[in-house]
Amino acid sequence: MIKDQRTDKERETSNYFVMGRDTFLSGWGEAENTYSYAVWFCETKEQHKVLKKWVKNRGEMVNIESGDALKFNNYVKTRFAHPNICKLHIYGTGRYHPAYEKTSYNLSGWFIGTKKK
Repeated sequence: MIKDQRTDKERETSNYFVMGRDTFLSGWGEAENTYSYAVWFCETKEQHKVLKKWVKNRGEMVNIESGDALKFNNYVKTRFAHPNICKLHIYGTGRYHPAYEKTSYNLSGWFIGTKKK
């Protein structure tokens, strides 16, 4: 089962992804007897770097992979082609996503640095 929760705009501008297996949600509920994966998409390489670190720091995420949208499309065609193999949630990471709370973006969405505490 694939649930893509990105907006239409996010689907158009999703250039990079970070994906991991969610150890907490795997094996029960909608992912009973299978794995639950989460995928986050972003627009820029700078956002991708921040997002990758954020996903790696989540304790429940393992088998983390990342890359460009083409690589993800190949995963979907091979790994996630059968609907009963796993549960896959796809998220966009807009400007105010928690992964970016310690970074700053100007109004056009370009990365401009790290906020001072």
